[in-house]
Amino acid sequence: MMSQTINPSVRGAPALSPSAGALAMGALALYGVFFALAPALARAFPFEAAFYEGQKPAILTEPQVDQALNFYCAVIGGVMAGWFATLALLMRDPRRAVWNAALGGAAIWFAIDSLGSILTGYWQNAVINAGFGAVIVGILLASRPVD
Repeated sequence: MMSQTINPSVRGAPALSPSAGALAMGALALYGVFFALAPALARAFPFEAAFYEGQKPAILTEPQVDQALNFYCAVIGGVMAGWFATLALLMRDPRRAVWNAALGGAAIWFAIDSLGSILTGYWQNAVINAGFGAVIVGILLASRPVD
């Protein structure tokens, strides 16, 4: 039997069922697939809009640069799809330790990705990460079982 989830207002009443949390992670996995299969569109929003205020520098329209960026997006999209699909499958496990491991992984991703973004001059990506991180952590915390 699946354990109940944490809800700070009513102990024992689930804030989000694990199956709903898994469904939300599955939707994020589909975003990764979109990112991989439609990289030019995925790059346009939110990244190019955030980084260049919609005015893409001419260098990014060079065929080799554009092709390389599409390749990177395809790889990143595949990683995202795999990570979120894995989280969705793990959320079927009623043990709190599984959720805690997923939260730890999310924290590591956020710290490294955001720090790397800031150090390379793309602080805007850290802001985007904060939004994604809030969604991921919110889903995990809202559906985390109580031991």
